Amino acid sequence: KPWVELPKGEMICIQTNARKSGELFRNMFYLKQVELDEASFILGLQAGLPEEFDLDVSLNDLEKRCQLAFARLDENMTAIEQVLAQQFWYSAPMRRQQ
Repeated sequence: KPWVELPKGEMICIQTNARKSGELFRNMFYLKQVELDEASFILGLQAGLPEEFDLDVSLNDLEKRCQLAFARLDENMTAIEQVLAQQFWYSAPMRRQQ
């Protein structure tokens, strides 16, 4: 069973990125399709994942770390949606309110 269920038009992904120094790190991205004044956009937020993500840790521990990262992203997405809804005619898939 997935640890989070997202509505249509939303996606979470994890990607390995490189810093200017060449050091690799992992980010979680939260992408959401929205409409502002009837024009389509994709909102994208990212959060760094702990370096221990690559170590030999249990699947449950990795899941908890991902849940914490997503919780921060979800809170930030809510704040962004509130600002955008004040500035534009805003439309997006319905989401569960906390």
